[in-house]
Amino acid sequence: MCFEILKYFFFQHIDYNLPKKKMKIHLEVLTSTVIKRKKPWSQVIWLGKERESLFLLDGNRVSVLYVPSGKTKRNITKLSALLSEAVCLTSTTDGLHLLGIQSSGEVFIWQKDSDELKTICGLSGLLLSEGISLKGNCRLFSSVDCTELLLVIDFKCIFLWQQDQADLKNHTLSGKWLRVPTHSGTLLPLPDNKEASTDATFYNSEVFGKCCQLSIVFNKNKNVHVTTLLIHFDKLSQSIKQDKEDISISCTWSHIDWSLKNSAINYEPISMQGAIVCQYTHNGQILAVGINQKSPAHTCVLFVSPFIQTVLISDIKGAGVKDPASKRGRLVSEHCNSLQDQCEHNLLAS
Repeated sequence: MCFEILKYFFFQHIDYNLPKKKMKIHLEVLTSTVIKRKKPWSQVIWLGKERESLFLLDGNRVSVLYVPSGKTKRNITKLSALLSEAVCLTSTTDGLHLLGIQSSGEVFIWQKDSDELKTICGLSGLLLSEGISLKGNCRLFSSVDCTELLLVIDFKCIFLWQQDQADLKNHTLSGKWLRVPTHSGTLLPLPDNKEASTDATFYNSEVFGKCCQLSIVFNKNKNVHVTTLLIHFDKLSQSIKQDKEDISISCTWSHIDWSLKNSAINYEPISMQGAIVCQYTHNGQILAVGINQKSPAHTCVLFVSPFIQTVLISDIKGAGVKDPASKRGRLVSEHCNSLQDQCEHNLLAS
């Protein structure tokens, strides 16, 4: 496995009025290293203010890669006792915190620079009362300051946590968990929608204030379906009562059903894990959706605006496939397997 740290990923501004030309990308290799591991890491992230090392995440494993030397450190003292029971790992968008949720329902938050560990309890009782297990597909999302968390289980059970008040001295954060309600018209993936993907972001809007936006993308009747949940954290919003406590949020569901047949004649969707990848821009305005197809040359990216129900299709020109007629659908290296929001809302597909 080889890691290369690159500079100048792509041009930041494109003039769409100019004649269509081949896009030039200037890359500068700052450093590279090779580590001996056959299985790729599911996440490679920076943590902390000092970009001195990369953190490699895979399930319930975390390793630290020192890029100049290529050496890895597998044991992080504060986390070693927690990782064995972790079912999901993630980080805040600013890279200052690493978060995980254990099979017991306890959430831990590790601040890398200060080496401080905090925990969040209270979810286990709610899961037990709802008859829900954390053994399925779990995704955890956090606001930058870790005062709100969103947990998605099997694409159908959504839980929200809000911190009561900031207490820097207390290592167990107090707050409230609630299950976000869905209505009968909410379309969510079925168990056989193995291609389903989800992403969420927390942001501040001039109109709505503090918000959280979650989208779930999956295939439905040969169409691409996007189900979006918008949460407003506003004292004036309609309160949701749970366990005799009021939590002031409002939840709005919306749906987009888009047929790629209208724009892509050779559209052949696949139903397997990783077939669809999605990523929100940090301001929550645009959701980028990578749609892998049976022929990698036909892979495309959708730019979806849940607010105005608009979809823009981007052709990624074969995704670097040498043989456009190839249908090696399980060759991950020839597919779009990740999307990342870079500076100024530019997206990097890999």
